[in-house]
Amino acid sequence: TLGIGSILYALGNSPTLALLLSPINVTLLIGGFVLIVAFIKYESTQEQPLLDLSIFKIPTYAISIAATSCASIGLFSGIFLLPLLLQQVYGIGEVQTGLLFLPAALMSGIFMSIGGRILDVKGPKYVVPLGLFIMGSLTVLLGFNTLATSFWTILMINVLRSAGLGMANMPASTAGLNAVKDHQVGQGSAINNILRQMTASFTIVFFSIYYEVRRGTLFAHNIEFRQASLQAINEAFIIAGVIILLVMPFAFFLKGPQDLQKKQAKKETA
Repeated sequence: TLGIGSILYALGNSPTLALLLSPINVTLLIGGFVLIVAFIKYESTQEQPLLDLSIFKIPTYAISIAATSCASIGLFSGIFLLPLLLQQVYGIGEVQTGLLFLPAALMSGIFMSIGGRILDVKGPKYVVPLGLFIMGSLTVLLGFNTLATSFWTILMINVLRSAGLGMANMPASTAGLNAVKDHQVGQGSAINNILRQMTASFTIVFFSIYYEVRRGTLFAHNIEFRQASLQAINEAFIIAGVIILLVMPFAFFLKGPQDLQKKQAKKETA
């Protein structure tokens, strides 16, 4: 609790590189990591650990954590960067900016249900990789906005991007928990929630710092303020999208009950 709390508190109070490197935040980050390492080493010696990290030896669970973490990167990069894009680059007001996220949330909910049905029938490798591909490729596409890009174009891209989020996030999490033994479900869920929260914090801090530093560098090279802001945001979206696409191939190795049934059927046939 102290380790994770220290890290999250430091990240939450570090919207710029200068604040992140302040003595108190650096101390909290280092102290937090030291406490977490000490906790892990101590727990590895216990017969009944509070958090059983051996759960990561299950390939499907480990891959599901990577997939849900990437989905969080896509989600929170959009939550942070899109308001900056609309308000600071295009001069759009707060109300219209907020409306951008309403259809995206609806689309995510719809495709979360669709993804769940595909997961139940076909298995995770038929839905999670597709969801990550949609989310990753459209996140990269958001990195090619120009000063002439319309609000409606950005809205459509974000809506379609959210369809990928719905198909990747919940099905990946469900597949991971389905892969662990019954007595480990609580452990798996707890670790999943902790890592998702930490990924969200790291994502916002990273892109916040990247945006501030990169925009400042471009502005110092006599690039107009709006253009510098746009380029920094575009680059941040491309980074987020590439990370998602790099993890996407691993999602094809996710296993579901269907794969176990097929394997058992082959054994019986043999």
